[in-house]
Amino acid sequence: MLIVLDNARDAEQVRPLVPGSPGSAVVVTSRYRLTSLMVMQGSRPLTLGVLSDDEARHLLAHRLGRKRIDAEPEAVDSLVALCTGLPLALAIVAAHGAVHPQFSLTALAAQLRDSEQSLDAFLCEDAPADVRAVFSWSYRQLAEPAARVFRLLGLHPGHEITVPAVASFAGIGRRAARETLSDLSAAHLVAELTIGRYSQHDLLRAYAGELADAHEKGDDRTDAIDRLLAHYLHSAFRAAVLLHPRAGPLIDVPGHPPPRVVPAEIPGYAGAISWFETEHATLVATVRLAAQTERHTYAWQVPWTMEEYLDRRGHRNDSLFLQKTALEAAEREGSAIGQAHAHAALGRASHWPRMDEKSRHHYEQAARIFESLGNPVGHAHALIDISHICEHQGNVPEALIHGDRALELAQGTDDGRALARALYFSGWYLAILGQAAPAITRCREALLLERDIGDVRGEAFALDALGSAHHRSGLHTEAVAFHRDAFILFEGFGDRYGQIKSLRNRGDALLAAGRPGEARVVWQQALDIAIEIGDADPGHVFPDLIRDRLTALG
Repeated sequence: MLIVLDNARDAEQVRPLVPGSPGSAVVVTSRYRLTSLMVMQGSRPLTLGVLSDDEARHLLAHRLGRKRIDAEPEAVDSLVALCTGLPLALAIVAAHGAVHPQFSLTALAAQLRDSEQSLDAFLCEDAPADVRAVFSWSYRQLAEPAARVFRLLGLHPGHEITVPAVASFAGIGRRAARETLSDLSAAHLVAELTIGRYSQHDLLRAYAGELADAHEKGDDRTDAIDRLLAHYLHSAFRAAVLLHPRAGPLIDVPGHPPPRVVPAEIPGYAGAISWFETEHATLVATVRLAAQTERHTYAWQVPWTMEEYLDRRGHRNDSLFLQKTALEAAEREGSAIGQAHAHAALGRASHWPRMDEKSRHHYEQAARIFESLGNPVGHAHALIDISHICEHQGNVPEALIHGDRALELAQGTDDGRALARALYFSGWYLAILGQAAPAITRCREALLLERDIGDVRGEAFALDALGSAHHRSGLHTEAVAFHRDAFILFEGFGDRYGQIKSLRNRGDALLAAGRPGEARVVWQQALDIAIEIGDADPGHVFPDLIRDRLTALG
C-alpha cells in the first residue's frame, strides 16, 4: 500500500500509523521536520523550498494559459518577483487573474505591488486557502518564547539575522535564542542559511510584522529595537577597531554594551572584514531604521563604524547615503562630534577619486568643528584631507602648508596614526616640490612609525608615498620596489582603491626606468580592478585615468 499522512502535527501523531511490516510506502507531509521519525523509523527527509522563477512562470501559465502569459512578459516577471516563489501566493494570484479575465496582468501586478508590505493582496474568499490562515496554522503551534521571537522578526530591518542579534532583540541569552530559532526553523517559519544565520520569506516577514504591530507595543517594543540597534553598533565598533587602529580614540562608544545586548564575536582582522561583508545590507537597513525612528545617536555612529570598510571596498554610493544620513542625525541630535565625523566621512566619500570643492567644504567643516572641540587628532586628519584636495587641484604649496600644520598638531598628541599620516603626506608634497632629501626622510619615518603601531594599511600608504618620493627624486628602480610592496599589502586586506593607486604609481616608475612593457602589464592590472569598481560606481573616473596611460604607450 501507499499511505499518505498529510499535514502531520508532530512525530507522535504519525508514529502509530506507520506500518510495522515491510511492503508499504509511507509519505508524510508536515510543516515540521519530524526529526525523531528519521532517528526512530529511519525516514528520509525531502525538504521543499520555494519555487524557482521558471517554476513560478510555469505555474502561472498552467493556471492562466500560455497565451495570456506570453502577452505580458514584464507583468509576469513582476508577479513572480512579488510572490517570491511561494506556491500558495502564486496560486492565489493566478486565481484572481482567472476569476477576472478582463483585468490585465499589468494591473494585477500593480495592485500586488501597492500592498507589497502586507498580505492584503493575498486574501482569498475561502479562509483555508488564505495566506494569513495558512501561516497562522504554524504560528499557533509555537510556544510563547518562539512566538515572540517570530513576531519580533517582523520588526527587524534586514533579511537575515544571527543568533546574537536575536538574543539581543528578544533580551534572552544565546542558548535561548538558538533554541527558539531552532523551533522556528523546524516549523519552516525561518530558514537556516548557514550555521547560526537565518532568513525569512518576504511574506512571512510581512505576517510577522502584522503580528508585531498587534502584540509588540509600548516600552517592550521600544526596548527591543534599542537592544537590536545596540547589538549592531557594538558589533560594528568591535569590527571597526580590528579593521583600523585609529577607530578607537576618535569616537565615544561605551566599552560595555547595555544589559541583555549580545555583540557578535569577531576574531581578528579577517573576521572583521568577513563580518562587515556579511552584515553590509543589514547595517544599511539598520541605519534607515534608526533614522526613521529618530534614534539619532545610532543613526550617526553606525555609519561611522562602517566608513573604513566601505572605503576599502569601494562602496561609494552606500557611503554617501549613510554619511548624509549620519550628518542629518548628528545635526538633529545637536552632537558636534557626530557632525565633525560625518563631515569628514562625507568628504572622503565625495572626493575619492573625484576630489572637488564639495569634498573640500566637508573637510573644512570637519576641521572647524574638531578645532572648536579641542580635538587635535581629528583636526589633524581633516587638514591632511584638505591638503590632499589642494594637491589634486595643482596647488602643492598650499597642500604642504596644511600638511605641515597637521604634522605640528599630531606631534603634540600621542596618536601615532595621525603623526604617520601627516609625515607621509607632507613628505609626498616635498617630493613634488623637488625637496628630495627631506621628503624621503619624512616618508621613511612614517613607514617605521606605522610598522611600530601595527597599522598595516597605514604601512601600505607610507610605502606608496616612499615610492613616489623616490620616483620624484629620480630613483625609479627603488620606487618600483616600494610600490610593489605597497600593492602586496593593499591586496592582502582588500583595499581596491589602494591597489589601483599603487599599480598606477608603479607603472609610472617602470616607464621612467625605461621598462614600458612591464608598465603596460601593471597598468592593465590596475584597469581591470578600476573597471570592476566602476561597475558599482558609474561616476568612477579611475578607468579613464589608466586608459590614458595605456593609450600614451601606443
